[in-house]
Amino acid sequence: MSPEETEYSKSEAAAMLAAAHNFFVERRKRPKSRIPLRHSGKYMLAVLGLMLAAQISQFWIPEGPALVAAKFAVLLAVFWVTLSIMRRESITNRIHDGQERSA
Repeated sequence: MSPEETEYSKSEAAAMLAAAHNFFVERRKRPKSRIPLRHSGKYMLAVLGLMLAAQISQFWIPEGPALVAAKFAVLLAVFWVTLSIMRRESITNRIHDGQERSA
């Protein structure tokens, strides 16, 4: 082994040691990570509805500008409703989970 390789290994080890020390020091300052939520049945139904709408929309091939606009409007409405349900249920579930932990 040549001296150049040894010096490079020592400097690399020192850099890794400094990076690991910095990582663990900074890690203690971070807030604890949240436990993943258990999603409600309404949330999962909205997810399935969103996936179903996306798949079914592939079968509707519009043949004119009016049908393109209609498809866009229908998909926008379906996606808006399902995402609103998902957001509402996620917020409700997070509040409920927080109340259970504080009690």
